[in-house]
Amino acid sequence: MTSENELLKEYRNIVDDNFIVSKTDVKGNIIYVNQKFCEISGYSSSELLGKPHNIVRHPDMPAASFKAMWSTILDKRTWRGRITNLNKNGKPYIVESVVSPHLYPDGTIKEFMAVRYEVTEFIEVGKKLLEEKQAREQQKIENEILQKINDAKDSFLVIFTHELKTPLNAVITFSDYIRNTLAGKGEDFEELVELSDSIRESGLLMLSTVETLLDLGKLKANKLTFHFKEFDVGLNIHRLALNHKVLLMSNNLELDISIDDNAFLTSDSVYFSKIVTNLLSNAIKYAGSRICISFHISTNDFIFTVEDDGEGIALENREKIFELFEQVDDSHLTRQAKGTGVGLHFIKLLCNEMGYTIRCTESVLLGGACFEIVGKTTSSIHKIGVK
Repeated sequence: MTSENELLKEYRNIVDDNFIVSKTDVKGNIIYVNQKFCEISGYSSSELLGKPHNIVRHPDMPAASFKAMWSTILDKRTWRGRITNLNKNGKPYIVESVVSPHLYPDGTIKEFMAVRYEVTEFIEVGKKLLEEKQAREQQKIENEILQKINDAKDSFLVIFTHELKTPLNAVITFSDYIRNTLAGKGEDFEELVELSDSIRESGLLMLSTVETLLDLGKLKANKLTFHFKEFDVGLNIHRLALNHKVLLMSNNLELDISIDDNAFLTSDSVYFSKIVTNLLSNAIKYAGSRICISFHISTNDFIFTVEDDGEGIALENREKIFELFEQVDDSHLTRQAKGTGVGLHFIKLLCNEMGYTIRCTESVLLGGACFEIVGKTTSSIHKIGVK
């Protein structure tokens, strides 16, 4: 059976192995320290004995904390609190402290004993976890705000562009009326007929941009409708090229078209046409004198390209041009941004939805920009109806 002295010895060993223990006189000078105190503080017992406890005081600790501690223990009560100390090498450490007065038989204070347990690592881990939690919450808030901004921006674009369709359709209709009224009335009216054609072409291009913005809003909201069926690519591309005839002529551009015989594609012909229209319009803006369109089939794959002989796009900008509202100016070239920064972004998203891959490279044939789309001639994607 364990004797009382042996039990007390075991208690003391446990305390000395795990806790920082010290005693001070009534003036606060250290009169005893255990080995744990020396290990944590970095001071030897000879350096500590006879010194006040502020030898390990951290300068950031408020004086009010120690004033409250002294008020409590001088009132013969036990004080508990957390203290940040500073070891001999200037490194802070945090301790949970209990300070109690020892009394003489007559009730006066003999000395004070302090027992402390280091919690530095625990506090640091807790602080780190709290900071990470706050960072996550802050990021969540920022993401929610950003999403609301994006939603508001998308809603504004949809509403704004939708309102533009009515006056644009009126411009196109009136230009058709003017042309039909003046056509065939002689040379005096030929210039006006040409001007009405230009008005109509510009209106159609602007209407195309408006419709692209509307489609972009639907695409981001997962509400764009696709109807996949087989169609003749050659007829499709030649028809679209004819629609751009006035623009090509006014810019003195030559258009070469190379399409395989019996080139059929299973896709959404409407949105494939939008891809072709955007890329052709983009090439017209930047070409010098020539544009080439090609569509070739190899087994079940197709490669569709639109190339121009303009000054091209720098390598570091070939991914940026697909970002929304991104207009890249190459300062070392004469090429200046002429688009809205919407079309290429829409085409990129549209290609992703339709199972195609699009990239921008340098045209080997013409030396300018080359936009290349690769995909399957018979799509395995079935997107009929609302997504």
